[in-house]
Amino acid sequence: MIKNRESASRSRARKQQAYTQELEIKVSSLEEENQKLRRLVEVEKILPSEPPPEPKWKLRRTGSASF
Repeated sequence: MIKNRESASRSRARKQQAYTQELEIKVSSLEEENQKLRRLVEVEKILPSEPPPEPKWKLRRTGSASF
């Protein structure tokens, strides 16, 4: 019975270690992606790829109201 508990304990520890390593790998890949996106944003600030589009309709004041 003691050996079974020890084996179960080792199994849980292995599972926990594997899960922790998986999370560490995911964190590092997300950090890399974050750095790439930050660099892209900085480049876009310096050199915008295209100007913002002109609005189709512009609001104009009219002289219809008499004060």
